Amino acid sequence: MPPKKKRTLLSGFCANGQHEGLKPKNWRGEPMPTCNFGPCTCSCHTTMDQMFAAADLPRVPVDNPEYRPDHGEFVLPSALDVTVPDVLSDDSGTESHADLERASRAIPDPVAGVSFTPTESGRRARGQLEYEVLAICRRWLEDEFDWPACYPKFMAEMIDKADPPSTGAITAVFQRWERMDFAEYQHKPIAFLKFTNSNGTAVELTQAKAVYKRSIKNARSRARRGIR
Repeated sequence: MPPKKKRTLLSGFCANGQHEGLKPKNWRGEPMPTCNFGPCTCSCHTTMDQMFAAADLPRVPVDNPEYRPDHGEFVLPSALDVTVPDVLSDDSGTESHADLERASRAIPDPVAGVSFTPTESGRRARGQLEYEVLAICRRWLEDEFDWPACYPKFMAEMIDKADPPSTGAITAVFQRWERMDFAEYQHKPIAFLKFTNSNGTAVELTQAKAVYKRSIKNARSRARRGIR
């Protein structure tokens, strides 16, 4: 019998021409997202593998830099960005509930100032989990939790007991931080250890992400100049 052909699995994005490393647009001329390569076996990902290897950089997904998800104009408050007025009262001058008054005196969250627009699916916005993980890591370093170590399982339940994020998603955050030289984590078993050369603030994380993004962009540019 002839040997079976190797099955080629393409994601929906690559099947629609939204290949990694390109800047695809829809029929309206609007930028579209690219495939994040996951289980996809399209040759575009092999090309990007070679480019990152040539630049001696860790492999990360490359999205369309022109694509910006449109979640509308409304921004809902979240645990990351909640501002409570100093004087809590309604139109009649009656004071609000005591719980709200306590909230107004609460200590600001270490990631205050970061907000995310709601998604159509109701799930976390892109990048939101990273700042939620940041807040938990800081609280753990301040001995707020009686944990033997800062394990993803404990963190997931603390972030959202009703709908906790996956431990794999939290681990992926640790991996990104390690590549960015922002933090260190224990690999076996997986657990957060410490921030690297920073206090772990939201501002420092945002800056580190910007620097890392520029390094990837520069690496892509150098790799393209080296390919004829």
